[in-house]
Amino acid sequence: MVAIPAQNQEFDSLLKLSARAFGNALMRVTGEKPGIAEVLHQDVLSARLKRGIMDLPVKTSHGYCIEYEFHADKLDEDTVIRNYQYAIDLRAEVDCPVRPHIVSLDENRTPIPKVELFPGVFSNPEVTFLAGIDGKKVLNTIADKLDKQVELDEMDAYFLALMPFFRHEKSREDMLEFMCHFINKIELSEVLKYIIKLVQILSAKAMFVDDKQEEILGVIKMGSTYIDNYEKNLVKNAIKAANKKVALKMKEDGVSSDFIFKYFGIKL
Repeated sequence: MVAIPAQNQEFDSLLKLSARAFGNALMRVTGEKPGIAEVLHQDVLSARLKRGIMDLPVKTSHGYCIEYEFHADKLDEDTVIRNYQYAIDLRAEVDCPVRPHIVSLDENRTPIPKVELFPGVFSNPEVTFLAGIDGKKVLNTIADKLDKQVELDEMDAYFLALMPFFRHEKSREDMLEFMCHFINKIELSEVLKYIIKLVQILSAKAMFVDDKQEEILGVIKMGSTYIDNYEKNLVKNAIKAANKKVALKMKEDGVSSDFIFKYFGIKL
């Protein structure tokens, strides 16, 4: 399996992107009842932290807030305390209960340290290890839906986006490659498919699988360099085809092959 580089910003970005896109799916994965009423402002101010940026604070439709924090590597005590502080600061602003919840990509499922929040007050934060999800079972469930022609939903899209980070027999790079081709073959709304591809690009960057980034970009239809180059090649080939058509007409009209090759670069 691939070792995750510590403090890798791409992993943080891909989790934030996928969580914002599939927020209610994230709630289900983390054991919450779906229902995001509002994604809250991420800036927090506190005397202790001065200024911080929360990953994904959400207000639910059930009367409480969740402060999701995403982490790629194992957590130390200071990081856990910081996450609790975020939740405390947020509580002062939203005037409703706030629960901190950590979403981790740590393959080793390193135990989260119990921290002393206040003198004599200890706590273990809620945590969801994505690497603990059975990827094979997820794929089988999705394959069964496809066989029965059941439309894939937001939850399926969220699982497909993060499939390389679940528990399975393949390496993360191999699973990423498999998913690149799998996504192209299934029926899924263009919006969901586009978001999945963005997450996959970030996954490729995070895993340093650079050759896959271009392949993934190839299926995104919103001005990527891959598509730009592809369109340029189409135009170039169209011009070449048009020139050849003109050259053939000139030859029919008696123009010599040498003249056509000299000025058009086309051998007839």
